[in-house]
Amino acid sequence: MSNEKVIINFIHFAEADLNELASTVVKNCTGNVNFTFTGGALVNVTAAAATFSSKLSAVPTGTPQAVVEKDIAKKVLTDALHILALQVNLLANNDKAKLESSGIPLVAKGSTQVMPIPTGLQVKLSDVSGSVNISVDVPNVSHHGTLFAYTLAANAPANPEEWKLKHANGHSFTLSGLTPGSNYQFTAAYKGNDADDLIWCPAITKMVV
Repeated sequence: MSNEKVIINFIHFAEADLNELASTVVKNCTGNVNFTFTGGALVNVTAAAATFSSKLSAVPTGTPQAVVEKDIAKKVLTDALHILALQVNLLANNDKAKLESSGIPLVAKGSTQVMPIPTGLQVKLSDVSGSVNISVDVPNVSHHGTLFAYTLAANAPANPEEWKLKHANGHSFTLSGLTPGSNYQFTAAYKGNDADDLIWCPAITKMVV
């Protein structure tokens, strides 16, 4: 029997994609006879999705505080989606049709491949204040780009998936909007088919100017 599951990790989604996914999940799960959610799982996702959408739309014309509020709302939403997805997997009990009815993507087949640890991580200061160029070596396996993670070095969470994340289709990215004069930690993971299996390389600490 095949082992069908929906993904349970949403922090890697681009923000516009996360906003669209959350809207789809709320629409598909509301009144869905396949699921009886407990602990306010659907209520929490519905509220978190609305808040994140509002905060995201305020960023382009907003202040630095608007970005902070958006990031907080994103964390609340990804946490809420994680809990909901766990219940979807439990309640669907390997039924693909039920899983798909939730609107949450299924884990891709063949996603158990373990990606290598990225090598050659480099963080170089750019000519623009508050920006760095970050890169890793090209791996010798099939992959889906690179996930770069960064955070202020002070009180950095132990799990890089709780840092700010940027997905690059290739192996390099320019990070901007960093605070000059601050120490940041940077790391990276190659993206396989399964977003839940991220293997992070040792972090680099660098002062941004």
